Amino acid sequence: MDKLLTISVAAYNVAGFIEKTLDSCVIPELLDQLEVIIEDDGATDNTAELAKVYCEKYPDTFRLIRKENGGYGSTVDRSIKEARGKYFKLLDGDDWFDRDGLIYLVSQLKEHDCDLHLNRYYYVKDVSFEQSLCEDLWNEYEGKELPVSDVHCELKLGIWHTTVKTDLLKILDYEMPKHTLYTDQLFLLRFMPYIKNIYFDRTPVYCYRIGRDGQSVSKDGLIKHYKEAVLVFKEGICIRNTAKGEDPDVLRLMDTRISKNLYFTLEALLLLKRSKEHYKEVKELMDYCRENAPEVYEHSIKVSGRIRLLHRTGYLAYLILAGR
Repeated sequence: MDKLLTISVAAYNVAGFIEKTLDSCVIPELLDQLEVIIEDDGATDNTAELAKVYCEKYPDTFRLIRKENGGYGSTVDRSIKEARGKYFKLLDGDDWFDRDGLIYLVSQLKEHDCDLHLNRYYYVKDVSFEQSLCEDLWNEYEGKELPVSDVHCELKLGIWHTTVKTDLLKILDYEMPKHTLYTDQLFLLRFMPYIKNIYFDRTPVYCYRIGRDGQSVSKDGLIKHYKEAVLVFKEGICIRNTAKGEDPDVLRLMDTRISKNLYFTLEALLLLKRSKEHYKEVKELMDYCRENAPEVYEHSIKVSGRIRLLHRTGYLAYLILAGR
């Protein structure tokens, strides 16, 4: 590990965005501490050509990996194998870092030798660039370094919050599904069984672009790719159950994260046109969770009104919750 932080950039057909993304990593005082791996996942535009400029100008910091298209999960898997940084962070090819936030993050990675660093982030609207700060549930912990046993809030983690020790990502011999969206959820779960301590930081680092046409989390994207959401949710349950022998405090935090995955997947299913077939898919999803991860199911009932309503009505509430 000859770098402090590895940044993995998923770069599939993001020529219109990649320069802003990579520019946010070009901070002279940090360059010798950063490794930026640009994963060209079989792009058909000139993303790779634009990325080469940075590799040639800053060869000790930027690396370009060109590979056949395998989807988001395959870019993450490859970057984890290649990573030389003590810490690892994801950056989507159409997002970017706040300059001051990244500088501060690097300083905190040096000061706090924690398995997991959590930061706030910005939502930024596409085109207008209007930004707002995310609201998180760990305000009481901000500025603290805590063992997992002392963390009792909902950890609704996203890649935007997260910087993790690279070694923890390499422990699990796991390959994420190829050509599948929403695998960022699996990235988060793969390291959670192994974390011992967390540092909570109020400073925002990540700038998450929202409202762009074609995003996988848009209504149209969820309708089109709902089966991938179901697959990823079930994969997450498998990761969780593999970790059953781990620290119960860690499992508790994993369950809160998987509960969010369940709600996300259910929302995708409820966007579909109401039908007998889709009703069966909703019931199958909920039954799968209840049978294979009862702790997640029970937690989800407590925190989600929709899941609670489906449970109490024996799924009859589907008739009023589903799309028409």
